Amino acid sequence: MAIVKTNINYTYETMIKDLYELNNSYPFIQIQNSGFSVLGKSIPVIKLGNGNNKVFYSASIHR
Repeated sequence: MAIVKTNINYTYETMIKDLYELNNSYPFIQIQNSGFSVLGKSIPVIKLGNGNNKVFYSASIHR
């Protein structure tokens, strides 16, 4: 069963729920906050893995 559903209207709230469900299923995913949008919403940053390389991905939805 897929964690991220692709056949729905994808919202910010859905994205946040999916990020934490992914984190529960894959503990090597770390979720941090890089700040807040002009709408006051948290801007999540996702770290994948435990190695020395530092690559961060920011998740966002623009509407």
